[in-house]
Amino acid sequence: MTIPKFFHYCFVILHYGEASVTIEAIKSILALKKAEHKISAIVVDNASPNGTGLELKKQIENLQGVYFIQNRENFGFARGNNVGFRFAKQELHADFIVLMNNDAIIKSGDICELVEDDFQKEKFAVLGPSIRTPLGHEQNPLRLGLLKGLRLDITMSYLLVDFVLTFLFVSPALHKIFNPIASTSRRRMEPINNVELHGSFLVFSPIYIERFDGLDERTFLYCEEEFLFARCHFNKLKTRFNPQIQIIHNEMENSNPSILKMRKKRLFRVRNCLKSLFAYRKALKDGSF
Repeated sequence: MTIPKFFHYCFVILHYGEASVTIEAIKSILALKKAEHKISAIVVDNASPNGTGLELKKQIENLQGVYFIQNRENFGFARGNNVGFRFAKQELHADFIVLMNNDAIIKSGDICELVEDDFQKEKFAVLGPSIRTPLGHEQNPLRLGLLKGLRLDITMSYLLVDFVLTFLFVSPALHKIFNPIASTSRRRMEPINNVELHGSFLVFSPIYIERFDGLDERTFLYCEEEFLFARCHFNKLKTRFNPQIQIIHNEMENSNPSILKMRKKRLFRVRNCLKSLFAYRKALKDGSF
């Protein structure tokens, strides 16, 4: 008789902002079907403003299997998530580690069984599920191929133009037609291997965990997916999109933002995308993935 292994899943949530949003993500984790699995949640507060991190800590400190880590400053997305990733790997000895946005909700209650079944068949390093916004937009996969060469040059040129036009209060109409930040791939609803996965929900298998301690930290915000896909590509590790697993990504947008707020937000996004892609292009040249 074969005794099934008791797999340990750690879900890492990087918290920044409203506590109520993160609480909903935690609830979706605690509601998962346990079966032959151990499930833990690790909440990493990325130095949230206005004391929302401490507020969240008070609400979850008595929940079994939920851990809270306070970052001393805002480390950004990759570095902030890696604090939780390393805790899951080194302290909790997780078999599978999931990095999920605090505004993501798990809809597939049997996610652990689905992940294990797929891992046994495909031996993936990183898996991405179907990620839908409340309006029904599918966010996975981001790209079918590596961002490099002419495509990378075009993307960076677009961002530079976008930054200048936004700075001058000129709305970049090109953004509505062609947006290389978001994606250059057609959305697919069948399983597919070796694609770039959306960063709001990533499942890391023992194959990845054994070799790495999280995401590449050469970014502060944005384009973490490009670094992850390149790392897997050059290290011959499989990424996999499995739409059988369902996630809701509750991206919240102000329904009527002011022009100044829109400008400030877009400048911040484009500036950080450019910083990340300059580092990414250098890494491609150096082969340092």
